[in-house]
Amino acid sequence: MFALPRSRELASLDLRDVTERLVTLVEAEARQKDVTLELTAPDTPVPVSGDRDQLAQVGMNIVINGIKAIGDAGGRIALTVVPEHEPGRCAVRIENDGPAIPEDQLETIFDPFHTGDDDGTGLGLAISSRILEQHDGYLTVENAGLGVRFTVVLSLSPSP
Repeated sequence: MFALPRSRELASLDLRDVTERLVTLVEAEARQKDVTLELTAPDTPVPVSGDRDQLAQVGMNIVINGIKAIGDAGGRIALTVVPEHEPGRCAVRIENDGPAIPEDQLETIFDPFHTGDDDGTGLGLAISSRILEQHDGYLTVENAGLGVRFTVVLSLSPSP
């Protein structure tokens, strides 16, 4: 199933709305683990073309992994909508204050079946990366920001 491309329902979207929806979807789980979600977004629309559900799935995979990495001690996840990440592209930065990812795992973290979670399948980030490729975007990870920063990059489109 991983190798098969999923059908997409492309629509004009405001990346702020997609990110707000993501926060709504994960806030109950975050609250249970004493993780604070912080959303920062511009006042003006950030137009993208994409499948809302698939883009929300990308964000959920990243945020849920962050909640698990932070653990029961509680912590913080910051989501920042960046209207001009690079020319013609916008981004959502998702940072958590959990432990750093070992340097030797940063290059393989998006590979299928790579997992740092005993209960995980190792498919969430691989699927997320593939979804973004199908949206003419990409996903990066680095030990930066609060601790670990994932950056979801998408092409800007005409206003929704």
